[in-house]
Amino acid sequence: MSFLRISSQPGTSCVLAWMVVFCLAYDATAQTATEGLATAKDQLAKAAVAYRNREYVAAGQALVTASSTLHATLAETEPAQREAVLEQASDLLSRMRNAHVMLQLEGVRLPPIRIDDGTAWWQEEPGVAPEVAMLPGAELDPDASLASSLPEKEMEATATSDDAPAMASSNDDSATGDAEGESGMVSFVRDVAPVLIEHCGGCHVGGGQVRGGLNMNTFAGLMRGGDEGDTVIAGSGDESGLVLRMRGEGGDLMPPGGRPRVPEESIQLISRWIDQGAKDDAVRPGQDLKTASMQAWASSATTDQRNERRRQHADESIRMVAPDGVATVESDHFLVIGPMTERRLQEIGKVADGQMKVVRSVIPAASGTDKGEYFRGRATLFVFPRPYEYAEFSKMVEQRSIPAQWVSHFRSDAILAYASLVVTPDLDDEGLRNRLAGPLFSMAMATRAADVPEWLAGGVGESIANDRVRKLDRDSRSRLLAAQRDAAIAARNASDLLQQRLPAQQVDALSIAVAGAMMAPPRRRGFQTMIRQMNAGQPFESSFQGAYGVTVESFVDAFLKWAKGPTPTPSPQR
Repeated sequence: MSFLRISSQPGTSCVLAWMVVFCLAYDATAQTATEGLATAKDQLAKAAVAYRNREYVAAGQALVTASSTLHATLAETEPAQREAVLEQASDLLSRMRNAHVMLQLEGVRLPPIRIDDGTAWWQEEPGVAPEVAMLPGAELDPDASLASSLPEKEMEATATSDDAPAMASSNDDSATGDAEGESGMVSFVRDVAPVLIEHCGGCHVGGGQVRGGLNMNTFAGLMRGGDEGDTVIAGSGDESGLVLRMRGEGGDLMPPGGRPRVPEESIQLISRWIDQGAKDDAVRPGQDLKTASMQAWASSATTDQRNERRRQHADESIRMVAPDGVATVESDHFLVIGPMTERRLQEIGKVADGQMKVVRSVIPAASGTDKGEYFRGRATLFVFPRPYEYAEFSKMVEQRSIPAQWVSHFRSDAILAYASLVVTPDLDDEGLRNRLAGPLFSMAMATRAADVPEWLAGGVGESIANDRVRKLDRDSRSRLLAAQRDAAIAARNASDLLQQRLPAQQVDALSIAVAGAMMAPPRRRGFQTMIRQMNAGQPFESSFQGAYGVTVESFVDAFLKWAKGPTPTPSPQR
């Protein structure tokens, strides 16, 4: 009745006509959008069928068709309806994004997918053709780098891999300083730091509670001094508090408590270093003394010297978990040790050596490197027949608890490189290869340079292992992608990953994602360049920046911004 009353009033017939036309047009547009979304879903379903049949190029073509249909549908949608249609398409968008990543993992080259409000789910990647194609397995080298594939405003672009400036080798004087006796200069990391670690440890270096306000864990802390003032007066060695206290002058003798005195020869060495300006010659300023000292030692150590240190560490560590029944064998690349028979350890070493062919093909060593020198010496494999021994090893040796589901992991520093794993009696060779894959690739990355971050080496290793060795099913890949997205959302910025402020499992997931971005087809050349530069003796950070044209922090920040997606524009309040 109300409609009849409106239509009977003067001047309302025109308004009513426009209302009818608008409603019909709105319904027609909504119907067109619904049909478009239904068509895109059907096309995505065809992509899923092709993927299950391992017809990856056909699946990629169907995905591109579906994304084109969605793009056209959104372009034809009235602005007033766009938000509603996007909400309807949210599940479809998520499935398309997963499909895009899954196909890229299978080596399919795909163009970025866009929606017509200008939001990109993937940044444009120069060198990636718009057509769908299968990338050749060993020739993933399009001429592109991250600096050109991400927006310039997000990058601190310097040089690309092709025009990277020459950088100092870690063996050069500019990187590590001259050894005492060669030029008369005393090195902080080679000569002074070891003395401080040996004689000041527990109270001022590596101690849980700093005494006298003097924290010498880092060079900056040493130079900052403590409650009694300056410890080091650059240019005045004999007047510096550090030297005076070591000699028992100007206060209590240090170290106290009847501990062995610092030899006068070492004190004179420290005094000369201070007279020469008290400079920090660590590869990375700000490193803790122990890391900087180990890197300095490792940079000049011979393979035999590193092997001896690793064997000593292996013997001491295994006794903390299994004091009896331990055997040790050597293979081409490894020192294999554990509470097993020599015959079983030899079998494990043979399987591990067999995997090194694919490891060396992906992460090559410098030309002419012998098998026993690939890991800067033999890497150690700690093998345990029972999971509780494996877990106890981490508690006793590494001073940490590991997740219950872990069965293998690796650790590395400037000197050590080892993997720890469970090898039960019923584990076959294929299972052993899958278990070894991540740690072996990770150690390969970690030992290219002394300063490779452990989180990145782990991410590279797991990413390559998933791609080259393990046969992850669709559900496993989907779970990994979900964990990576959750970790990216949890990270506020690159520092959360670089400083490992996230829970361990999120650090692992995000590390794999970042490593995958580093090795993606458009940036594969950058990864190979970085490996070559580290093999030539350059530190990791300068090798990374020379290869990718950005710092590690800038790379991770740009990746996080991409992974989180665009920030939604809030709808105007009505």
